[in-house]
Amino acid sequence: MKSFKRCALKNNNKSRYIDRNAHIKSVLGVSEDEYTTEKKVTLKGEEYTPWAMYISEKTGSVDNYPEYSYIEFSLYIYDSIIDPIYYAEVFHILRLAKPGDIVNIYINSPGGDINTLCSFAAALEETDAGIITHVDGSADSAAFVLAFMGDEIIFSEFSQMMSHNVSMSTSRMDMANIEKYAKITKETYRGMLEKYCYRVLTEDEINNICENGMEIHLTSKECDERLTKWINEHNEEQEKKEDTCSCESCTHEE
Repeated sequence: MKSFKRCALKNNNKSRYIDRNAHIKSVLGVSEDEYTTEKKVTLKGEEYTPWAMYISEKTGSVDNYPEYSYIEFSLYIYDSIIDPIYYAEVFHILRLAKPGDIVNIYINSPGGDINTLCSFAAALEETDAGIITHVDGSADSAAFVLAFMGDEIIFSEFSQMMSHNVSMSTSRMDMANIEKYAKITKETYRGMLEKYCYRVLTEDEINNICENGMEIHLTSKECDERLTKWINEHNEEQEKKEDTCSCESCTHEE
């Protein structure tokens, strides 16, 4: 029995059926069928591996389409999300992806830097690849938002998620500007919750997170139930719209 919960987050109209012509070799400049890269950094005396990526060339065929080749990117975020500069190579590779490529993002992270989250949002919006996020363990704070930036999401059986208000460091900030920066940061984070997490968080929950410091903890089952409920309600609304004719030149019969 598969222990995964899979749910489409949005309609993905990026074609997956394009002849890739060994795209991996032209993009990455390597001749191997698989390419591996990772980042190791030392911060405050501690070593981090904020990400690792495995890139391989795949082939497939669908219906009457000829066999095509594409690249599968497997990005692992298994540590805290730190400063954006350490992910520059990741963002560059994501922007090189073509229609038909697949990006899998595997997440097991306590969260981290909101500025890096902004860069992830930009790169994932710009990539032409299909995005599938996988919550392997915990996806907390910034990682919670990252998990819902894809086209589809898969929860492992024992995964869990947590959303709370954004925190910030003011150690290098002028006291006169702390309040302004806090306001802008909160507005940015709230905008991300509203854009990416509205299928699992209600408006009241988002407001309580941002204004009252509420924390929300969800199991994979609870996330799946919330997504399923939203999808069913969304489908019902779409069906009602399709059943209602707004054309003045014809009459709609019930």
